[in-house]
Amino acid sequence: MEVYFDDSISRNRRSGQPGKEIKLNKDFVWEGQKGSAASLYVFPEGMVMDICLSIPRDDAEQYFKKWNFERRTSYLTNEEMDELERENPFLERFKVKCKVNGSSLKLKNMYAVGWHPFSDERGGIDQEAELFMNHYGCDRDGVWKFVRCFYLWEAERQTEIHTLDLIFQSEPMPYTADHFITKVGDAGKKISFTHPVTHEKYRLEICGCEFGKLPENSGHMFPDREEMILPDNMQMLTYRVSPEIAGRDFYIQDTSQSDAPKKCGEEIISASAMSVSVIGGMEGPAMASQAGRCKETSTVYSSLHFKKVEEIQWRIVFNVKGKKDLHLSIAL
Repeated sequence: MEVYFDDSISRNRRSGQPGKEIKLNKDFVWEGQKGSAASLYVFPEGMVMDICLSIPRDDAEQYFKKWNFERRTSYLTNEEMDELERENPFLERFKVKCKVNGSSLKLKNMYAVGWHPFSDERGGIDQEAELFMNHYGCDRDGVWKFVRCFYLWEAERQTEIHTLDLIFQSEPMPYTADHFITKVGDAGKKISFTHPVTHEKYRLEICGCEFGKLPENSGHMFPDREEMILPDNMQMLTYRVSPEIAGRDFYIQDTSQSDAPKKCGEEIISASAMSVSVIGGMEGPAMASQAGRCKETSTVYSSLHFKKVEEIQWRIVFNVKGKKDLHLSIAL
């Protein structure tokens, strides 16, 4: 198998010379997940590392049974999509930090492909996965995920590799803890909820709930489509949570989707899968006026609509890291 430094899941982009392979064959177990750091490929710019992960066959079968092709390709809410991604054994997200001879390398990119033997789902297997299977001699009765990591030399190029230190770091995945409904004018309402994994108890206090509006210049989101009109009405919710939670570990999200943009003169279309990020200032009541009611508050914005919406259902979401870091040292 030829590996290139600018390789991608689209092999048509290959250029330059293939890298020199250094076989590692270093097996590991990461909280029950069996895998192998299979090979390195060395280049003037950096190096590429291939990782083979064995997926329990039962996990893959249960996933395909619950999330068949028809269900996977149907409309899914954000909450359903989160559930699908958590339960998809091929989609577990992680990054791998790397040191060579004690010097850190910069992780440039990663991609992954999956392979399984189930005939009714074979259409989803990429040709790239077959190359991995054949090159690394993987059991064709098993289920596999192959991860390719691209690293840049941070300082000088390492002409000889003596030691390799790897840190596998699981990326957090979203879990819905609870739902609640707000109406414009709500303040002082308290909602108790429980962390879906640790079962810790929390309380959310609503400090203010008002109508908001996108600024008039928000059309810059579609600079080449001046005939498009964006929905601009939203609900602005100010709240605080106790005990306090780090922002990266927690968020609140409107369960409905934004209305789709429409052309001038078109009838308003109902909510769709389109999502618009709220950037910049808002028109309408200033949320700063709510700060005196609650200390250490946060503000979240609902989906966007052409008409004002009095009532919004929100979901409370925690980002949960699935596995502890795995440290792996390899001497060559």
